Amino acid sequence: MTMTELLTSVRERYQLSSTDATLKLSYQYPEWVSFGDGELEMPQYITEDTKVGVFLNMRRSIEEVPLYVSIYRQSHGGKLLTKGRETEQKRLQTFVLDTPGLVFISDRHASIATGLRKHVICVVHLWRNVMAKYKSSRLANLMSAAARAFTVTEFNKKFIEIQKISPNCAAYVVDIGFDQWSRVYFRGNRFNIMDSNIAESWNGVFKEAREYLLITMFEYIRTTVMSWFALRRAKSTRKQGTITPNVRKLVEENFDLSTAMAVRDIADLEYQVQDPTGECFTVLLDPGTCTCGEYQLIGIPCMHALACSTRVGFPSDALVAPAYRVPTWRQGFIGKIYPVPSVGGLELGSGTRAPLLPPAVRRPPGRPRKVSILSRGEYKKGGSSSNRKCKRCGRLGHNRASCRNPI
Repeated sequence: MTMTELLTSVRERYQLSSTDATLKLSYQYPEWVSFGDGELEMPQYITEDTKVGVFLNMRRSIEEVPLYVSIYRQSHGGKLLTKGRETEQKRLQTFVLDTPGLVFISDRHASIATGLRKHVICVVHLWRNVMAKYKSSRLANLMSAAARAFTVTEFNKKFIEIQKISPNCAAYVVDIGFDQWSRVYFRGNRFNIMDSNIAESWNGVFKEAREYLLITMFEYIRTTVMSWFALRRAKSTRKQGTITPNVRKLVEENFDLSTAMAVRDIADLEYQVQDPTGECFTVLLDPGTCTCGEYQLIGIPCMHALACSTRVGFPSDALVAPAYRVPTWRQGFIGKIYPVPSVGGLELGSGTRAPLLPPAVRRPPGRPRKVSILSRGEYKKGGSSSNRKCKRCGRLGHNRASCRNPI
């Protein structure tokens, strides 16, 4: 296939005329191929017949190399309107409805970012990237503190420190976009979720199941999730009160801190709160805001809001966002997971007339992996293998047979 034939095929698929849009085609090597190589981690643009042949050969041997299509429409001043990764983006949208309230957190995954309208970056992964790129724990910690800041003023203080230490690091996080990694600049309800630890926990739970056959692995996942739902459904049903237990602890901690605040009236349900250091904050109980920023960003009343509610006798539970209340908690586990009917029964496959064959897929080259690929800046925890020294590169933690470091 030539470059012209590939462009024609893409235009036909997206129903584009040759004069209305300009196309840019690219592909990207999977992580297990690039192995931290900066050049291979970048998008590989397809601009001529030779590169088309390289892409097709890669696609025949490695199924994890999809085609990226960037569409620039001339009628919109040459602006980029669509950038798609056809395979994963369509799969994602089949089971994740892109509603206005949905926020997806990942480690800067390109296909997820193009498939959803609100996509943010895991701060833990970004912390590792800064550590790996600039070799400074201070810069990484300042970035993490700026990401978790509740006010623009607090964010600016941390970001100015980053600029003073390393202008290149400051430019790096600016290019990413403040709204992608900072809490104060994000336009949406991120609450207090700043990382993707819940996904990492799932990977740890299902580590053993990866060694099973496909159907056995699915059954292991189904029974595990079914048991979790049953336990949490029973726990939420037994819970008495209006807010969840963990949020109750946070509210009680903030209430203890609120006892040292001085509250003065401004107007109806509007108050000035002065902390022991002398700093003043403005609390509006009706819309649920505080100038400290914490109340409206995470939906849990801060110490200033609780001080005001105590003064007027307003119940503190009513200040908590609906997402943290017991009815919402119960609604999350209302779904039930039932066993799958036996494969040998009449219910499954009774309407199949042709012989059922295995799917036409290629097995990737090499031995199947047993552990997940570490993201940039993430290192393997030390253990019994950490004492091994490679005779090829001289580093610890592996041997010559498994060494992938450049010489």
